[in-house]
Amino acid sequence: MFRELLTRITDAAKIAGAMVVRRAREAIKPKSALGGLIADLTRTREELEAENASLRQQVILLSRSTKSPDIKPIDRVVLVLASAFTAHGATPSWS
Repeated sequence: MFRELLTRITDAAKIAGAMVVRRAREAIKPKSALGGLIADLTRTREELEAENASLRQQVILLSRSTKSPDIKPIDRVVLVLASAFTAHGATPSWS
């Protein structure tokens, strides 16, 4: 009985992991130019301002004259996943 329960939990964890990977891949997949234009035309001012602020911060971070901080892979994953939870999900420029 315990073994069967453990097997079901393991299977559920594998399915959940596969779903997370699939969603992450969908979030970073580039969109077509026409699709991006249509999406931009339907976005609210607040969404565009939020994306603009995010992109400005990336430019500031990457154009510092001092030694730039190390951007670790986990930092990139967090930013990509965070952008996936916005209405239209802006893909970071370094992806």
